[in-house]
Amino acid sequence: MTTLIASSLQSYRQAIHDTVGRQIMTQLAATAQQARLSDLKGQPSATTYFDFVGSPVSIADPLRIYTATVTNLPDTELLNSPHLYRVGIVVTALNSEDPMRTSLQVCPQD
Repeated sequence: MTTLIASSLQSYRQAIHDTVGRQIMTQLAATAQQARLSDLKGQPSATTYFDFVGSPVSIADPLRIYTATVTNLPDTELLNSPHLYRVGIVVTALNSEDPMRTSLQVCPQD
């Protein structure tokens, strides 16, 4: 019985991490979609930190649970178009060995 409860708690925690991690990813993807071209070219990567509900916090905050990095990918300029760029997003929960990853094409504003 104890093993079953422990297993259920672990599954519950993982489901929470997955849900909040995906919310963070969605938020960062929306921000990347609205980025200015100068921001994408001027900053090849950016790391931000989030608490247990997905609110941004500082790196020193004791409630920091998630680390998210947005990176311009090597083939940043797609199809030789100056208007389409590719960025990657990686979200990792504290003490997790399985980060969430995605990449997307963005059309930055001039």
